[in-house]
Formats: sequence, structure tokens, C-alpha cells
Amino acid sequence: MEYAAQEGIISSSYLPLACNANIYQHKNHGKRDARLVFVGAYADNREKVLREIKRPVLVVGKHWEKLSGSEHAFRARRVSVQNVARYYNQHIGVINIKNSGNVVNGLNMRTFDAPACGCVVLNDNMGDLDRCFEVDKEILVYHNPDELNALYERIVADDIWRRDIAAAGQRRVLNEHLYTHRLQTIITDLF
Repeated sequence: MEYAAQEGIISSSYLPLACNANIYQHKNHGKRDARLVFVGAYADNREKVLREIKRPVLVVGKHWEKLSGSEHAFRARRVSVQNVARYYNQHIGVINIKNSGNVVNGLNMRTFDAPACGCVVLNDNMGDLDRCFEVDKEILVYHNPDELNALYERIVADDIWRRDIAAAGQRRVLNEHLYTHRLQTIITDLF
């Protein structure tokens, strides 16, 4: 928006990705799997982060057979968005690791879809996070493997804390980060 203003564009808004609440919604009414889940395509930086995690993680996506031999479980295949929502509903948390090959500051879909399903998100440090969430209250952020492991331990040990953050993140997404919210912003900017 700052760059737009410098170019004389007065009517502009910040439009990050958003969530499709028709697909990503809280449907789990039973006990969640105590592992984090990561759903996404393979990238070297993602593998490096995952190998640093001490507790088991379920990793789902193309080319994750490269994790063979680690403590993590993997399902190396493409996944439909409906099944992504199912994974998010089945696990206590989602680890979000940007693909450093194509992301600088923007938030990816995991940042919005996972909280809508009622689970806590452990997100790598991204420049735009504090524009969309209150860090440590609606989403958790890690800067290095030690912080990631400490957060993982805490969400497993402190069920109330984890549920509070997950519920706050879900409320924020449903109140501000759906595609209907983004469309309303576009319409407002146009008129």
C-alpha cells in the first residue's frame, strides 16, 4: 500500500490470501491426533526444518518419500482440499513452513485454512503475520528449530492453552479472513 501511495494510487488495500469456509471448517468432535501435521509440496528448506523437529510429525504431500528413515510419518501424494481440511480437523496443530523458493513475505493458505478447522498453527516468522493475527494469542510463531520444538512440547502438554489459541485463531479467520471479506474490500475500493 505504501508503494501504491507513492505512485499516486489512493484507493488500495492489503489483500492477503483468505479462507474458503465452505471447505475449511471445524468438524472434529473427537480426540485429535497429538502430532503436528504438515500438508504441502516438498522443498529443501521444508525438509531441513522438519528434520529438526524432535517429536513425530505427519507430513503429507508430493515427494515426501525423501523423509524415509526419519521419525516422521509421511504420505507422499497429492491431496485434495477436502482431505487437507480433514487432516487439519484430525490433528492438534499444523506446522506452516514457507516454501523459500517462492515466498518472501506473503502468507500462504495454511495460515488461514488451518485455524478455520479449529487447530493451532505454528507458523514460521513471516513479515505479514502481525497484519492478520495477534501473535501468541491467535497464532504461534517460531524463528528457529529450538523455538519450534519448545512450542510443540507446550501445545502437547498444555491442552487448555492450545485450545484457547486455536479458538482465537478460528474466530479471527471467520471474522476477518474469509474470501467474502476480501471481496467486500475489493468492492469498497472500487466504489
